[in-house]
Amino acid sequence: MTPQESEMIADLFRRLRTADTAPKDPEAEALIRRLVTEHASAPYLLTQTALIQEHALTTAQGRMDELQRQLAQTQAQLEAAQTQLAQAQAAQAPARPASPGGFLGGVRPLGRRSATTWTLGRTGSATRPLGRSQRRRGRRVPALGHGHGGRSRRRGSTVRGD
Repeated sequence: MTPQESEMIADLFRRLRTADTAPKDPEAEALIRRLVTEHASAPYLLTQTALIQEHALTTAQGRMDELQRQLAQTQAQLEAAQTQLAQAQAAQAPARPASPGGFLGGVRPLGRRSATTWTLGRTGSATRPLGRSQRRRGRRVPALGHGHGGRSRRRGSTVRGD
């Protein structure tokens, strides 16, 4: 036996003496005494087992502490990288043009790509300016929805100006 092993055994029994203040179950104590007398090497094997398990617990606790330190370090690095990415994306993002205010301020007519000025027709609904062919006929086409006041057209029929 090494001096280190001797110290470990002595330390274990010192700790057992301080823990000996708890009340004991008489039946369990009697069973343990009987089994120890039947198996004379039981105290030796139990001491070995206790010391090996204590060493395993100490090693596991040290490993958990190290992993927690690594996790904290990795999380800090991740947060720093996310901050740098957000800053880089913000620097590369094109500035958005200011959109005109109001409910219909940013709406474009369907099918058109150029900006158009909206006006209110006689019914109070938003209409787009007249196109060339519509100016000749003298009518406005509603900008949103189907138009024609809810009436449907038959194929081939013509809608006359208001």
